[in-house]
Amino acid sequence: SRRRHTRSFHVTGVPTCALPICSVKELVDYVKKNPGKVTFGSAGVGSSVHMMGELFGHAAGIKMTHIPFKGGGNGITDLLGGHVSIVMSSLAAAGPLINSGKLRALVAFDNQRYPTFPQVPAVTEDLPQFDPPVIWYGLAGPAGLPQPITEQLNREAQKAMATPDLKKEIIAGAYKVIGGSPRETTVRSLPVFWSSRAMKAASTCSRC
Repeated sequence: SRRRHTRSFHVTGVPTCALPICSVKELVDYVKKNPGKVTFGSAGVGSSVHMMGELFGHAAGIKMTHIPFKGGGNGITDLLGGHVSIVMSSLAAAGPLINSGKLRALVAFDNQRYPTFPQVPAVTEDLPQFDPPVIWYGLAGPAGLPQPITEQLNREAQKAMATPDLKKEIIAGAYKVIGGSPRETTVRSLPVFWSSRAMKAASTCSRC
């Protein structure tokens, strides 16, 4: 029994003064003019941000070298230290550095801009052919959980997320409240969705 409740936003970021890149178009042009030189960091091999980077490269027709880190924070630290060109990160992790001016967010991997970072363009504005997959978080219970308990937990979670204080905290953390019933959650199809698209992207980019 699982219930989907929130989704996260992910961004591509570069150090403010590192590369002459201020947009997706400039990033794509730069990678094409400097083959094999641009690296992108992520929270680790197989992480959602790693997969997002591969899918983005496939949609843009570019190949960047993946540098995996043990967690998103380490990737951002090395990005600021000049050890990687760009980083794929959650907006929650990169947000404070974007606000302080130390990090420039090039694009948000969504089909709309995030309300608290309206200056960051959505990826579909520059790459309309890119279909950004949704990354979401939810509550899960053991298999065989009685339906009445499942429904009660779902109702209580919905009530909690509707309270102004919690909703404000979720949005401030660069997440979006979704809610929904247990039936609306498609957990079983998610790994297949990710693996099939990412494998296609990786195999295509390997021939770029």
